[in-house]
Amino acid sequence: LQSLIYKLQWEEEDLKEIVDKRIQFLYQNKYTKDNVVFEDIFPAKNKKGDAWSYLIQRTFLRPRDILQLVNYCLSNSVNKVSVDWGAIVNAEKEYSRDRLKALYEEWYDIFPSLEYLVPILLDIPNEQMSADELRERINDEAIIKIYQDLEKNNIKDSIFFSLQQYWEQDSSDITDFRNEIISCFYRTGLIGLSEDYPDSFDWSFKNVSYKSNMDCRKAKWAKVHKMFHHALHIKE
Repeated sequence: LQSLIYKLQWEEEDLKEIVDKRIQFLYQNKYTKDNVVFEDIFPAKNKKGDAWSYLIQRTFLRPRDILQLVNYCLSNSVNKVSVDWGAIVNAEKEYSRDRLKALYEEWYDIFPSLEYLVPILLDIPNEQMSADELRERINDEAIIKIYQDLEKNNIKDSIFFSLQQYWEQDSSDITDFRNEIISCFYRTGLIGLSEDYPDSFDWSFKNVSYKSNMDCRKAKWAKVHKMFHHALHIKE
């Protein structure tokens, strides 16, 4: 299984090549016979940074992600010869919402509860926070709402049974349930975690794919993936 996971990992250079080929195909069939690559139509560096870095940071380093985002950028630049930063920002909004919906579908067989957990991450003031701050957002009010939603929709996954154990056993530690949710967020790619420094994060799509309850107990920092910032109303 580990070797299979390794084979499915993509290097940024490979993704850039895929995007360049896609752009060449589109432009050679419509505008020009010249070889056109990403840098020829996307904007120069500004306060948001380099356009390629800006886009790739909003993916799980998969072809489907970067191609979808680039396509949205192009769709927002119809009748223009190039893509400007306004088009990128507009494309990101649509892309972010779509990727969050897609995440629910991708993980539904394992975490059908995911859609009802994500509101915990809504409107976080900053993409990065201490792990304790994240744990505190999983408070009694949030837990009651999650329990009601899962009961109402007849969802019975590992999150539900962990919540049920906490809810029905007065001696159960809320910390275990909090870390169960953090583990889910990490595994699905919503957040990265760090045990040491707030500038070095593990992500499930490029580091270890799973962190246990115990691993999550050790986490000191959490960071919401940029892919979901617009959908979750998170400011950078």
